[in-house]
Amino acid sequence: MNDDALEEVIANTLEDSDIDTSSVDIKARRGAVWLTGAVDTTHERRKIEVLVYAVPGVVSIRNDLETSGVDGGIPVDWDD
Repeated sequence: MNDDALEEVIANTLEDSDIDTSSVDIKARRGAVWLTGAVDTTHERRKIEVLVYAVPGVVSIRNDLETSGVDGGIPVDWDD
């Protein structure tokens, strides 16, 4: 499978999930996949990685997704 086709299969797989991946960018080269962008939670970040690994043709993943959830920027002592 060529790189463009692999990117399309991955994008379709993620679209079918219950995760908002509108801020996720996918690049593929010879089965190596690079994920960049942002998701809401670390759980979503990990779930995306699991979904991508399940796509035939994926041999490795570089997961550079950042979490940007609503509580991501709140300091621990904000209510002290």
